Amino acid sequence: MFEDKIFYDFLKNKNFTGAVGYMHQCVPDYLCKWYALNVYENISDLEAKKRRESDELRFTSLANKQNWFDSRFKQNDPFDMALYEVDYEKLKEEGHDT
Repeated sequence: MFEDKIFYDFLKNKNFTGAVGYMHQCVPDYLCKWYALNVYENISDLEAKKRRESDELRFTSLANKQNWFDSRFKQNDPFDMALYEVDYEKLKEEGHDT
């Protein structure tokens, strides 16, 4: 488990290599992404269709061992995409919303 005090002690002593090493040591072997499935009660047929399509995308991603992200502007945490190296120019060229 990452402890701020240990990390900041490395920084305070100007041991940046140690700080980065400690950070890497604390990264878990596996990360999980949770997928919420939609509810289909008391909604219009059109809304149900949209939700089914959304769920289908989730299932397809899991089956293909892929992951997908919402646009960085629609995420609720400004640092959600900070750990990923994303080629935004290539995505734009391919017509994706970035």
